[in-house]
Amino acid sequence: MTYQVFLNPGDMWTGECRVGRLTTILGSCISLVVFLPSVHWLGVSHAMLPSRLRAKQGMLSGRFVDESINLFCRDLERYGATLQQCELRLYGGGDMFGTPLEQQRPIAQSLKIGEQNLHKVMDVLNKHQVDILHQDIGGNCYRYLSVDLENGQCQLNKNSLHHGAFSQVISAKAGRYDN
Repeated sequence: MTYQVFLNPGDMWTGECRVGRLTTILGSCISLVVFLPSVHWLGVSHAMLPSRLRAKQGMLSGRFVDESINLFCRDLERYGATLQQCELRLYGGGDMFGTPLEQQRPIAQSLKIGEQNLHKVMDVLNKHQVDILHQDIGGNCYRYLSVDLENGQCQLNKNSLHHGAFSQVISAKAGRYDN
């Protein structure tokens, strides 16, 4: 059976690798792709916000950057693994308004959710002392991410908010990167 998964904002997908593809579209949201090669486990998030304003006891949600990473860690514990043993890729965190900083009003500056998401994901990953093998983050664009569920290979198409055409295609193969 071939799986076709579309990841909506706030959703997560985790499990053992299988034949199929996962796709999602990112603006200011963050997708973290976590691949554990030793057991062929894969996790993909589509986090919308950096964190909750008020903590909710016992309940974690993929809607939040910090909680989605905690959910990955919880799932990895079942395999006796940690984030440090995984290959991580990070995508998203775009500025969807694309307005130059000097033209933004103070309220618009506080709404830079993509930037806030990026700060949160970097902060949490630094606390876990993990490296990101590949990333494509920030900028004034949205991203179409496609992940091969069998091997963790990622393909990314970016569409600039200003140019209206695909500006770059990036292929991120599972494994170590030399850049």
